[in-house]
Amino acid sequence: MEFALAAPALIIVMATIIDYSQMFLSRAQLVGSIAQGAEYAHLIGPTVTAASVQTVVQRALALPAANVQVEAPNCYCVAGTPAIATSQSCNTPCTNQVLPGTYTRITATYTFVSYMPLSSLLVNPILRETSLVRLK
Repeated sequence: MEFALAAPALIIVMATIIDYSQMFLSRAQLVGSIAQGAEYAHLIGPTVTAASVQTVVQRALALPAANVQVEAPNCYCVAGTPAIATSQSCNTPCTNQVLPGTYTRITATYTFVSYMPLSSLLVNPILRETSLVRLK
């Protein structure tokens, strides 16, 4: 009798644990795929194309419905704590009189689909990871 009363609550708790585990796994897959794209872009350098980095990230990503965006290499001045990147002309010095570096930005977004409808009300189901990679 007691088990019959507790079973629905246990099922809801277990389903919620599974949902959160799947969400964290999806986020880890986003982070890993962006890391692979960032490493590739860093190794190739300023001649890397946005399309080639996007291909590397999508091949590494195990989430077929994820959206990957890669900006073409651009010059940024990076300063402050935490670091803030501001777009700058490549030949114009930054405020600290140093020439800007060449960077590319990689962003992956995935809409997490929860197994439990109530779980999606408690968390933000849109997962987003971004990396700014220095090429030169």
